[in-house]
Amino acid sequence: MRLLESSISGIREELESIGFAKWSRAYSQRRKYNVMTTNISESLNSAMLKARELPICSMLEVLRMMLQRWFFERKNEVDYQMTDFTKTVKGILREQIERSRLMKVNPVNNMKYQVIDGTSQYTLNRVMGTVG
Repeated sequence: MRLLESSISGIREELESIGFAKWSRAYSQRRKYNVMTTNISESLNSAMLKARELPICSMLEVLRMMLQRWFFERKNEVDYQMTDFTKTVKGILREQIERSRLMKVNPVNNMKYQVIDGTSQYTLNRVMGTVG
């Protein structure tokens, strides 16, 4: 966090206002492969609860099939996506695009634009990369 703060002022307040669960794996509520941990041994233990009662060869076969299914599903999902973005990011982008369609953009000059978003008004400076 200190490294971020040293390079981008005000980032701490921004990230804290967003909520740690949105940007930190340690606080994430999402489940990867239907298991609620990033530690591989804990993940496998959680996923293999019922299989642990089986003889070792059967348990290993269940583990193999489970991992094979997970990786197959993940690969299929990636193979059929049209962009490099995840479903979550695509959803966020789609919402922002829909919201941007309601905005009115007026050119001030070649480098500045006035953006009107409902009752808010902003000036976008392409050269400086700023919004005011």
